[in-house]
Amino acid sequence: MKKLLTIALGLCLFAAGASAQEIDDRAQYQFNIDRDLWYNSPNAAGLALGEMAQWRNVALDYGLTAGSFRNAWDPATQSSFALRGDMLMELGIFKVAADVNLEKDALRRCKFNTSLYEVEWDMPYFAAMNLEETFPMSRTRASFDIKGAAPLLLDDQLAVGVDVKFDWRTAARNKNLRSRYNSLLLEIAPSAVYAIDDENRVGLTVSYKARPASNSLAASEETPVGVAFLQGLGYYSMLTVGGDFGVGRIGYRESLFGADLQYNRNGDAARWLVDLSLHKGGTRVSETGTSMGSVDRYLTGAKVQGLFGENRNRKLTARIDYNLNYWMQGLGGETSASNNLLDGGLDYTIYTGADAASNFDFVLGGGVDFLWMALRRYTPDAYLKTAHITPYVFLGKNIHFSKESDLLVKLHLAYNFAAGSDYKYLGSSAAGNVFVNYMYDNEVDYLSYYYLRTVLDAAYTYRINSLLKTYASARLGNNKPMGVKGTRLMAELSVGVMF
Repeated sequence: MKKLLTIALGLCLFAAGASAQEIDDRAQYQFNIDRDLWYNSPNAAGLALGEMAQWRNVALDYGLTAGSFRNAWDPATQSSFALRGDMLMELGIFKVAADVNLEKDALRRCKFNTSLYEVEWDMPYFAAMNLEETFPMSRTRASFDIKGAAPLLLDDQLAVGVDVKFDWRTAARNKNLRSRYNSLLLEIAPSAVYAIDDENRVGLTVSYKARPASNSLAASEETPVGVAFLQGLGYYSMLTVGGDFGVGRIGYRESLFGADLQYNRNGDAARWLVDLSLHKGGTRVSETGTSMGSVDRYLTGAKVQGLFGENRNRKLTARIDYNLNYWMQGLGGETSASNNLLDGGLDYTIYTGADAASNFDFVLGGGVDFLWMALRRYTPDAYLKTAHITPYVFLGKNIHFSKESDLLVKLHLAYNFAAGSDYKYLGSSAAGNVFVNYMYDNEVDYLSYYYLRTVLDAAYTYRINSLLKTYASARLGNNKPMGVKGTRLMAELSVGVMF
């Protein structure tokens, strides 16, 4: 796995001599990416149409998150190391974008989840400890995303490209009981863009994703250990780990197939890109070949990007995603729940003093994010619902100290409003159910709080010469709920080089 990551990261290093570096600092890096419509879409062929400056970037990150204001299954503290690299380059006649990551996380004082890399609302089927103990876990992730676009065809009317993704994840709990989760995502998405005329283009992306995964459980002592297999909103069945009749390997097989349709309009006053998506798939969960449950998903979405102003210095982004999923239970595959998850946002960003080379003086703007969930289980009856609206504003200053050095500082403020957060479990075992009384009850308390989010970013760049730039960045954030004790702190440090 490390060899694969080294090869992918080596693409960035190999490309160092391909052409002159055009990005000089972190502020240019941010502005350069923000104002390219096709780069911020799922269509890889759009790389051939973009006006982005080229870059190569490698960084080493350290992150720390701690505090009591968190999801019920999240760790009390998490420390992370990451090696990251990304680039956009012309390699021969092709244009290539690559993003490579290697991450290692240490999680402390975890609860409940012993068998997934991370808990997601549309996947209820996983093993969990049915008591309030805390325990450590570790996680490792290696991933790369490579997009390539061929030269324009048919008198510059047609662009074709492909996006290939690889994502390997593992998580482990090394106490009694022992648990190890492994997953491997592979995704391929060919795409094309066709120019109707000088101002109008249409694009199509077709994608297929497969993610096989497994969870192996073992007891480190002779006495078998009990573990709960969750089946949604507080309902579970007990499994035995260890002994002659202990649970075997739990397998997950996820697949997703879909398409995105794009429309691009380039006018004198504005540029627009609209993306509509539809994906269908699911996850099948089994234990030594026996079905334990499944999830069917129907994912739809829309995203609109608009660029305005001189040197494309103003950007509007609107997005909405809808996840309709059904939970099926056991051998018969009877539908046990239907769930709705809707999230989206609206963002408007302005860069003042912008020029064609991605320089600017200030960045400012605001927007709003929203989330609505309605999960409903049939037998036993249970439901969980919540709605959130989070308006935010931000302001950043690009400070030029000298020809060699710059500092980008940015302050982001957001306030989360919650409404209608409620959870009910109507099964007969509710009184003695740990997941009902601790995991889900605590989670809906967390979802019901208003909170203030404050994030401060700073990135300092020093240019050694025309090709080599070093930088150091820091981020400090805090989520503070209103009216109750507790907080959630986040800090991240990064050192890197652009060449």
